[in-house]
Amino acid sequence: MDFSKLKPSDWLVGGGTVVFLIALFLPWYKAEVDGFGGGSVNGWSYFLFGIIPLILLAFATVASVVPKLTDGVNIPDPVGPLPKAQAVLVAAGAAAGIVLLRILIKDDGDVPSILQDEIDISRGIGLFLGFLAAAAAAAGAFMKFQDKEEAGSGPSSAPPTPF
Repeated sequence: MDFSKLKPSDWLVGGGTVVFLIALFLPWYKAEVDGFGGGSVNGWSYFLFGIIPLILLAFATVASVVPKLTDGVNIPDPVGPLPKAQAVLVAAGAAAGIVLLRILIKDDGDVPSILQDEIDISRGIGLFLGFLAAAAAAAGAFMKFQDKEEAGSGPSSAPPTPF
């Protein structure tokens, strides 16, 4: 493995995926009850908001970073209907958007309305770290998309030729 082949955009995509995986083990929501301790749930408790973004980020990492590190691995371009750089950008951006939705939509769980005043549910550090990691991967994917030599199908910087 030759890590010198990786560009900063590759480090952001791969590093963001690894940090997101770590964030899944940290508390995403914490509950505290008046007079008692509390509990927490981590990112593994959320299929749509935790596991699906991990799958999307893993795809982005495999499509963009793994071919540079391993000889003989070649991901075809285009991936489906999209060029590879654009598919990586869509996957990483979707992962960041999904986690942002989890931040914006507070999880009150199954707390009965009679206990709403005694139970305090707050967002945990894992949720914020997961969003930052997904956003970093999306930023790296955007950098890859802007890179003309990796995007392949991006607009050329040469001036247009006259007719």
